[in-house]
Amino acid sequence: MASLRVTLLRICASVFVSAHLWACMGNAPVLEVDNTPRAIEISEQYARQVLGCPSARAGKTLRSESLTDAAEPLQSLYRVWIEGCGKHGVYRVICDEDEQCNLEPG
Repeated sequence: MASLRVTLLRICASVFVSAHLWACMGNAPVLEVDNTPRAIEISEQYARQVLGCPSARAGKTLRSESLTDAAEPLQSLYRVWIEGCGKHGVYRVICDEDEQCNLEPG
């Protein structure tokens, strides 16, 4: 009888964990548009002003990630490395599915 209880508990736990994981990962929307070029363009324009360096250029996009928790419209966050005139910085740009991109404050 005890072994039947243990087996039933294991089955219930397995079903619960599977359902929970499916709900968390199953149908999360993903931004289909790659706004990397736009994020780089905005970062370079801003850096040229802030760094006072007309030759400031993006070194690379350090990271991009989808922000799909509850954002409407869907958004992606880009972190862009900018350097020029002996200075550098990382700028955060948020883009939405309509290809509207803005620097994130801070």
